[in-house]
Amino acid sequence: MNIGFLITVRLKSTRLPRKVLKDLNGMTVLGHVIERAKRVAGIDEIVVCTSTNPQDRPLLDVARDHGVYWFTGSEHDVLDRLRHTSTDYGFDYVLGITGENPLFSISHASLLAAALTRQRCDFITIEGLPFGCAAWGMDTRTMQTACEIKPVSDTEFWGHLVNKPEVFDVQQISARDDYRRPHYIFSLDYPEDYALACHIFEKFREQTLPRLREVIEYIDGHPRLMKPAADRPRLLPAVEQLENIDRFFNENRQTILKTKNRYYS
Repeated sequence: MNIGFLITVRLKSTRLPRKVLKDLNGMTVLGHVIERAKRVAGIDEIVVCTSTNPQDRPLLDVARDHGVYWFTGSEHDVLDRLRHTSTDYGFDYVLGITGENPLFSISHASLLAAALTRQRCDFITIEGLPFGCAAWGMDTRTMQTACEIKPVSDTEFWGHLVNKPEVFDVQQISARDDYRRPHYIFSLDYPEDYALACHIFEKFREQTLPRLREVIEYIDGHPRLMKPAADRPRLLPAVEQLENIDRFFNENRQTILKTKNRYYS
């Protein structure tokens, strides 16, 4: 079984421009994500997945500097980009996270890789971790199925297309109790998020990659540090879009299952 780790990333952010190229103690945000991915157990290759838009070319330099592969694909159809990355590199299963999450949990991502190897599920997630710390796992055939049947072309928020227990084998891992802080925010979307990250990485500057559990313990003792980031609204998919996807799956379930069977046969 060949398992890839896909880092989805672009440079289109307006709230925190070029956020993944910002510095955290001498390394870019994306560099930290790549180096954490290298420590995930059970991974065969790491690929930075970005778009063909020329503005995203600096991301290829970061991938090259850190000795990992890259793939350029659709600007807006993120799921299709992930699908082509997975098939081009010959991955059977993939783990993934977006490039603005420099504190994602290495240990929980390793649990995902082990679960994929053992359980061979279609889609698996982790619940209970701080926002920006949970990777996901997926069977490449699930991506192929979803890309063929999906009723939308802009898949920035693609999770609702595969988190369908009526079609796919969907499973979930619970975060360990000492990591369960779903109200903490460690993803970088706003200047307040970056200010918090700078503080954390300065506090743990002797660690090349800060240990998430120690970071959580530090924030537990200094809760006011989290408030500016926690008060910022997070971009979520529109309710209407989710309802339309649900309606599509309900009305086309048999066709979708036939499509899935074709890829899984």
